[in-house]
Amino acid sequence: NYSLYLAAQGRLEEAVEEAQLGQKLDPLSSIISAWAAIPFAAAGHDDRAIECLQHAISLNPNDWQPYLHLNDRYLQMSRIDDAMTASARAVELSGGASITLAMMAVTHILSGDTPRGREIRDELTSRSEITYVAPSFFASIHLAGGERDKALAYYKDAVRARDSWLILSSIRPDPIRPMGPEFDAVLAPVRGQ
Repeated sequence: NYSLYLAAQGRLEEAVEEAQLGQKLDPLSSIISAWAAIPFAAAGHDDRAIECLQHAISLNPNDWQPYLHLNDRYLQMSRIDDAMTASARAVELSGGASITLAMMAVTHILSGDTPRGREIRDELTSRSEITYVAPSFFASIHLAGGERDKALAYYKDAVRARDSWLILSSIRPDPIRPMGPEFDAVLAPVRGQ
């Protein structure tokens, strides 16, 4: 989705215009509505982002992706209880997709339930021994727990692995956005810097 690329590059006005165009061209697509929320959120329009996600859910209440992005929005707004509800729904509907489990771990850690967050992280670690789990998922979990060095190591792995989720690293919710010169240096190739 071109609007995500623009948002990740900091071209927020253009990103919002592209997101709106996508919604106009296909107003009945729950996926387009769900992903349109990211540029709106990156531009600081969390209410509009939540509207997009609620619309996506109304179009297809069994799609897990709007709930995943709703979790992000609620984390950004420090609405932890709402984030927990959205996260649980994303895990349920996705059948336990790795990204949804990672965000559930993040949400537990940010809610103060670090032991449960670590249990989920450990489940993902076991899963990664038999199938691919994006390194950036582990980086987000470690950022949520304040473990910047471990997060940085996972981001280095993510760059080497060409982790496709890295494109969104600059527009993640504040609690899990990799910020600081050490992260900027590692992620510069991905961010086009």
